[in-house]
Amino acid sequence: MSGSSSLELGLRKIIVIRMVVVSIILISGALIYYLSGSRDSSFNLIAVLSAFYFLNLLFLLFEALFTYHRLFFKYLIVFTDIVLSSLVINFTGGTSSPFIFLYPLILLFSGMLISRVASYLSLCICVLSYFIIIIIQVNSEGNFDSTKQLFLKGVFSERYDLVPSYFHLIGFVLIAALGGFLAQKIKIAHEKLGISEKSLNILQNLHQNILQSLTSGVVTLDLDEKVISINKSGLDILDIKSEEEIVDKKFESFLPDISIEDLIEQKRNQINYFTPAGKNMILGLAASLLKDESNKVRGYTVIFQDLTEIRNLEERLRSSEKMAILGQLSGGLAHELRNPLSAISGAIEILNSEVAQNETTHRMSKVASREIERLNLMVEDFLLLTTPVNEVNTSIVDISHILSETLESFKNTVKRSDLDIKKSFQHGMLVEADSYKMKQVFWNLLDNSMDSMPHGGKIEVKCFSENGKIKVSVSDEGTGIEDEYMTKIFDPFFTTKEIGTGLGLAIVQKVVEGYNGNISVYSKIGKGTEIVVTMPKPLN
Repeated sequence: MSGSSSLELGLRKIIVIRMVVVSIILISGALIYYLSGSRDSSFNLIAVLSAFYFLNLLFLLFEALFTYHRLFFKYLIVFTDIVLSSLVINFTGGTSSPFIFLYPLILLFSGMLISRVASYLSLCICVLSYFIIIIIQVNSEGNFDSTKQLFLKGVFSERYDLVPSYFHLIGFVLIAALGGFLAQKIKIAHEKLGISEKSLNILQNLHQNILQSLTSGVVTLDLDEKVISINKSGLDILDIKSEEEIVDKKFESFLPDISIEDLIEQKRNQINYFTPAGKNMILGLAASLLKDESNKVRGYTVIFQDLTEIRNLEERLRSSEKMAILGQLSGGLAHELRNPLSAISGAIEILNSEVAQNETTHRMSKVASREIERLNLMVEDFLLLTTPVNEVNTSIVDISHILSETLESFKNTVKRSDLDIKKSFQHGMLVEADSYKMKQVFWNLLDNSMDSMPHGGKIEVKCFSENGKIKVSVSDEGTGIEDEYMTKIFDPFFTTKEIGTGLGLAIVQKVVEGYNGNISVYSKIGKGTEIVVTMPKPLN
């Protein structure tokens, strides 16, 4: 009455499958018997089918109870199937019934669903049921006084041919043995499968953990260069919130101007990448072919890293090396310049006091004094640039106070009504530095912002704490900085102004880095420039 079933089927699925199989077999059998004139057999099959439906309805009603006693429920199913199958066989011709095949199905079912022992136990019940069918078939017209007499009369009747029954029983035994053998093999295979699945899960988890633990981004692509997967570091580097935003999209849609074939051929490459938020970074990329076990190309793998900080450190190192060489060569020269400048300044004062003054001589002496003062300031800047920052004179200072004083002096000095200077300060922004040098840093930044806006505009100055550090942002609405100049703006004597020494930003970088800070520049042509100075908080 039952067909083979997978070990993983739940109780409800077992019942449903049995009902479908039994319905097909018994309804088709009842229809055939009815059409052939055997109406009694047809009605008997319908009666057995009704009993089967009733029992399965009970199973479904008490499903929760049977769930906690799965083994008992399986044995109950097998026993019920044997009883109902025996009734069907008896009603349709006994040992000559076309439904004899139900017994082998039950034996296979019990072995595969339960165990080898269940298959042998089912064999015993099937054999006993078969003997009962034989006895009922042979003695259907006789009256006997005892069960023993009924059994002997039925088995040893001359009207009964034992050959079919013999082979039926031999078949039952062989099928039970086969069912038990298959049950054992299925059990072993299931155990091995469980071990393999466990090992596979461990390997998959290890693979995922390795990918997710990498600090480099890893992207896999198909042959059409569409993204299959990306690890968490890759999402973080590209500043993409979720994997869904990038999967199934073309590689060139988020990393343009890059050819996979060229990248594989070049082995390594670097590009400028702009995040969705507009942040510019330098990415280092490498690509390789993704092959299967047969060495057939299935896609591509791209590994990338954020090299922005590394490149910035390299630039700082090169700048420091240049500054060290420059300091060694010209430190003495700057000191030597002061002596003749002092002499020239003294000589002009003597001439002013001893020579009769007229309008021309007075004007020329003022020009000379002004230029001498400008040269002295330039020498001071040059000395500051070429000598180490004097950390001995540092103290705990409030950057917000220094900014306020610098802004006030700057406004009073430049006196430009077309400048709109906005400030937003958090108070108590303490750093360890020299207040005079920090004023010079902020003055130079403000001066650069003013020069970038010849027709006026807004300068916004912010001071705030972020991630345990103090940040000062100076932004303007000026012309912006050309990309080709971005790597040169901190070089000494580099300037794009018609009048200027090119020492302003070099001094800013020198002072800020001397106090273990750093400086970042963000600029867009026609939109303006933002320079962010980041300083560490005092240790105490």
